Amino acid sequence: MARLLDGVTGVWFGGGDQNRLADVLRGTPTERAIRALPGSA
Repeated sequence: MARLLDGVTGVWFGGGDQNRLADVLRGTPTERAIRALPGSA
């Protein structure tokens, strides 16, 4: 999944349970890839 983020400039999560999403992504390569995007907090 994290490789799919190569070259993107942003990620949008439209709806859903944000706490569940955070729990699922926490500590994964995908979370690190999202945090490495320009402008990420």
